[in-house]
Amino acid sequence: MNNKFAKFLLFAITAGSLVVFMIFSKDFFNAILYGVNVNINYGAGFYIAIVSLIIFVISFIIFWLVALKDKKIKYKLFMFVLPITFVYICAVINTMTGLGGINTANTMVARTSAMPVASNIPVNIILIFVMSFIYLGLIFISFSIILRPIKKVETAVVGIARGNVKGDIKIGSSKELKTIEKGLNKISGSIKNNKVMFDRLNNEYSKYLPTQFVKQLGKKSILDMSLGCNIQKEITSVFIDIKNSTKTSFTLSLTENFNFINRYLGLIGPVVRNYGGFIDKYLGDGVLAIFTDPDVAIKASNAIINKIKSDSDTLGLVGIEIKIGIHTGQVVMGVIGEKKRLSATVVSNSVNIASYLEKMNKKLGTQVLFTKSTLDRLNQKNKLNYRYVGTMPPFEGKMETVSMFELLDVYNKSTIKKLNESKIYFESAIRSWESGGSKGKEFMKKAIEIAPNDKVAKLYLGKMSRKK
Repeated sequence: MNNKFAKFLLFAITAGSLVVFMIFSKDFFNAILYGVNVNINYGAGFYIAIVSLIIFVISFIIFWLVALKDKKIKYKLFMFVLPITFVYICAVINTMTGLGGINTANTMVARTSAMPVASNIPVNIILIFVMSFIYLGLIFISFSIILRPIKKVETAVVGIARGNVKGDIKIGSSKELKTIEKGLNKISGSIKNNKVMFDRLNNEYSKYLPTQFVKQLGKKSILDMSLGCNIQKEITSVFIDIKNSTKTSFTLSLTENFNFINRYLGLIGPVVRNYGGFIDKYLGDGVLAIFTDPDVAIKASNAIINKIKSDSDTLGLVGIEIKIGIHTGQVVMGVIGEKKRLSATVVSNSVNIASYLEKMNKKLGTQVLFTKSTLDRLNQKNKLNYRYVGTMPPFEGKMETVSMFELLDVYNKSTIKKLNESKIYFESAIRSWESGGSKGKEFMKKAIEIAPNDKVAKLYLGKMSRKK
């Protein structure tokens, strides 16, 4: 029954037998319902109706099986609607003509001709309305059942449009919907693959441009960024550099130097991320990290120092030191360059101060220095060991004075204790010396008596001794 002509012929037999039965349905129903009571003889019309009904039932069953096998929704709809419509039409015809020989149509004509009106007219009309209502209800229910998979299609399409693609889409039912199901699953699979690829690319891009940087600019992804987009905000810049690596570089090959730097940076990066910061750029063996919270920046700096100390063996070298400069101030974060070559970075004199402060560590013999700008923004509830170590000299034509403070928490407990005890003499000595006072040298000697290993105090004492 896959042949189209055979299907058409089967449909024609089904429809034709139905029409013939409907023509002789009055004879059939009158004979069945009233033939025994009123002694009506079964005429040719009754037998024609019987034969056509049998042919219709047989052909309809065959046509139904073919429709189910073909699984096309149009056939399913037709096969559901056909028997319901058949019953409805037969009922209406027999109600209008009047079962048992009472002709409603003639009665209605008689009303217009001033003839007596049959008392059953309103009953017949009510019956027609009731049957029509039932018929429409059955049609609606049939369509709702058959077209239920369409709702699944709608749900699947909405899910795909929103990118909410999880498992395989199941629709089933008709042949057409099976085809749609396969198509939607292919689309779904493509979206899944594209999403996986997009996530992988995003993860790779985040290695070159941190997601925190993108979020700071108020963008959802790197794709939303463009040349010139920027934002001005206050951040804490942390410059990190490794000292004494120059000496070791002479004893290592180029490849060994390269691997050493990567191992060293591999220790710093996770610490920065764990404390909510991100690395803006690598400067050889130096790092510029960005934090939005100065308290966190201080804690992260201390953690980095401790990490390098504890994992120095991992680097394969000993005797290296980390120097860190920290400054808090307004910066412009954005995308610079030209349309064929873009770079996301932080631009500000604030970053330059942090960089210069990191270099001051070498001159003073300190490990971590931060500015008064950072100190003023620290939470006073957090206990922090620090001391004032002087004013940073002008650099690159900048005449502004910047007060420097040394973070003492990077030392061991005994050292921190001694430096705190000598702090009052140390800071008094520096302030006296900077203001041109005469007691600076005296105060510094007392500080050294308390903390004999204080390199910074010895450095300042030397400067004070050389000053005439």
